[in-house]
Amino acid sequence: MRHERVLAELFARVLGLCDGAGLVSGGVIAIAGTRLAGNASKDRNREFAKIAREILGEAKVTDQAEDRQRGEAGGDELPEELRTVEGRRAFLRDVRMRPGPMVVRVSWWLAAVRRVARALMLRRQAAALVMLCRVRGCRTGRIPIATCQGPRRLTRSNRTKRSSSPRQGSGPCQSAPEYVFDTKRIVARGQGREGWPREARRQLEEHRFTHPQPVPRSRSERLLIAAERLEEDLEADRRANEAYQHYKATGRKSDGRRFGRAPNPYMPPEVPEGKVNITDPDSHYMKTNDGYVQGYNAQAVVSEQQIVLAADITTSTVDWSQLDPMVGAAIAELEQAGVSDGPRVALADCQYWNEEHMDEVVANKHIQVLIPPESQARAEPRAGSTGGRYDYMRAVLKSEAGQQLYHKRPGMIEPLFAQTKHNRGVTRFLRRGGRRYAPNGDY
Repeated sequence: MRHERVLAELFARVLGLCDGAGLVSGGVIAIAGTRLAGNASKDRNREFAKIAREILGEAKVTDQAEDRQRGEAGGDELPEELRTVEGRRAFLRDVRMRPGPMVVRVSWWLAAVRRVARALMLRRQAAALVMLCRVRGCRTGRIPIATCQGPRRLTRSNRTKRSSSPRQGSGPCQSAPEYVFDTKRIVARGQGREGWPREARRQLEEHRFTHPQPVPRSRSERLLIAAERLEEDLEADRRANEAYQHYKATGRKSDGRRFGRAPNPYMPPEVPEGKVNITDPDSHYMKTNDGYVQGYNAQAVVSEQQIVLAADITTSTVDWSQLDPMVGAAIAELEQAGVSDGPRVALADCQYWNEEHMDEVVANKHIQVLIPPESQARAEPRAGSTGGRYDYMRAVLKSEAGQQLYHKRPGMIEPLFAQTKHNRGVTRFLRRGGRRYAPNGDY
């Protein structure tokens, strides 16, 4: 863990050595993805109500154990002179009036202020935890009232962990992204109302990827992070539906006319829906050829010599939105390694068919793309995938030059995954947290 950044820089250095040995050449690159399990069980996916019960249950058990050990005195009670407002004022006044140099008196006074603030903060944290579970659970009847009495105080172990290793940027308010909805792009996708929540979730996942949080060892802290994740998902849906309703109220159709009646108002659920893994909140439930895994979608870009040019992971369960990011990552790695010969043709399977990404790669990165509109095992075209670009791409792939190029793809990219997963037996990640897996990431 201490050498993560140095190891990330080592990737570009090794790529530069391969270029010096004549093993790296631009021209043709291949892109593909595979699913790898994370260091988490798929049986540890929990919904919000169950997470809240576990948070309260653990706190209650710990409180009962501490009561039996130390009685009612738990160690977090305020000192006698700090239990009232008048007492706290008198305490600070006494510290301020102590004799001695000004610097010493100021340092005493600041230390006293910190002591009072910390004692009050511990109480407020415990009260906030109880309020979270009551508001989100008890009012819907999904959490029994009897279990929501909550802890009377923070346990000694929790006080130590929270004071020694605070999580930076945790919580839905501190780490929420700035949602920006491009109406033209969303409407052009033809996804209807669902296009807005999809865009919000995409921005949320991107924000989590660029602002990673370490996964703590403490189960209680992981439970809090899992609950926050579900709260963030619910907030993303709220913001997306607000943007959609604003568009329907103020926007216009392609012919310039206003829309008809207002859409049905969005009614957010009382508690966040969905599930999140409490062992590794970054991991997702994904389908593989052998079933389902709790893990990540690992992406790779290789050259004709099977040299890895870029690698990364994503929590997206499909490859539909990975073409442009991976091509951009490969170009950046080649530039960092000092390789002048950049890619000119990108090969990928039908799962990477995304016209928006294809336009970006061809027009702005000047790289031609060969991607079949459907699987080669399909005899007939999919409904709605005929004419225009679809027929043009089929014609290119049926040409002699297109066949020669695209037939290189399996021999370029598939041996990488076979060597990694089958020969070396690397089928899961050992560390938790999505961003730290990325070999060329900053985290």
